[in-house]
Amino acid sequence: MVLVCSATAQYAGQVAQAALKAGCDYMDIIYSPKRLMELQALEPKIKEASRCFITEAGIHPGAPATLIRYAAAKFTNLRKVMIAMVISTKHLGSVSSTTELLKDMNDYQGYLYKEGKWQKAGYKQSKTVDFGVFGKRMCIPGESAEIKRLPQELGLTEVGIYLAGFNWFVDYLVFPLGMILGKINKGLGTRMSAKMLLWGCRTFAKPPYGIGIKLEAESAEGQTLNLLASHEDGYEATAIATVACLLQYLDGSANKPGLWMMGHLIDPIRAKDDMAKMGMRFEEI
Repeated sequence: MVLVCSATAQYAGQVAQAALKAGCDYMDIIYSPKRLMELQALEPKIKEASRCFITEAGIHPGAPATLIRYAAAKFTNLRKVMIAMVISTKHLGSVSSTTELLKDMNDYQGYLYKEGKWQKAGYKQSKTVDFGVFGKRMCIPGESAEIKRLPQELGLTEVGIYLAGFNWFVDYLVFPLGMILGKINKGLGTRMSAKMLLWGCRTFAKPPYGIGIKLEAESAEGQTLNLLASHEDGYEATAIATVACLLQYLDGSANKPGLWMMGHLIDPIRAKDDMAKMGMRFEEI
């Protein structure tokens, strides 16, 4: 298997094609709408070659869809789901990886699922989420390809995807500036904004540091589940979630021909247990 862990979304299509030619399976931890489209274009060839291609692995994306499917496995009739994520860190990554993040934000559009369809949502639909040790944080609606088809598959009536900010400097200066420049000309000032983002995290981030994913789920019968998955190191959390997927791939239970998103492929109950064994904390709050 070829495992792509670098922030090189622009080369993902080439790597995937090379894996196909070499007769290898493929897995990445990259979030990029363009990369996903390139992989989807290769899907007929992937199936024809009986190869297993896994994309959007890791903590985000990857873990959110896994946690939603975990809740669906626990409840007979899961109906409402809210998933929210917070990252508190002084070390976000390199300039190149942060540049890729900001490029994706140029096309940002939040969505909420209700009344049988995904509807556009923005700052007016923001909500406060209790992240336990990370405190209560204001979160804005986001979007996620891995969650888009889950309402139909699981019979959900309401789904919310929310993202918390980093700190006041990043949230109110860097991100708005980057989005304004991106509207003027896509890519304009992205590298400058990436450097500002990294500096803003180093300068203004406050403990506790780490990553948290909050799941709030409700069944048709009124059962509820409020679960927080957290780790003090976002990079290690990504590795833990990825390894949880690899364990199922290696024993054959998640080694199936075709193009898969990690959160749709793996057994969610086993994945949660394996992640907990590797140091991910799960607590009901």
